[in-house]
Amino acid sequence: MQYTVDFDVRDFDFWSGARDRYEEYEKQDRLDELQQMIEDAFCDMTPSDTDINDFVWFDEEVNKIFEEDDEED
Repeated sequence: MQYTVDFDVRDFDFWSGARDRYEEYEKQDRLDELQQMIEDAFCDMTPSDTDINDFVWFDEEVNKIFEEDDEED
């Protein structure tokens, strides 16, 4: 069985390191950008909650942007 819902990054309950990433994007007012990266990554599949969380936590593109912003501060 497959159950799908509309995804909005603002309503997703991230955990562990992904929560830190989410909070940084939120602080920088870049949640629309994060939403788009998630949608692009999973456009051809239906991800699980863990897939979404792990993408935000471990994806190189997400981390690269996070680290670049960190270096600018």
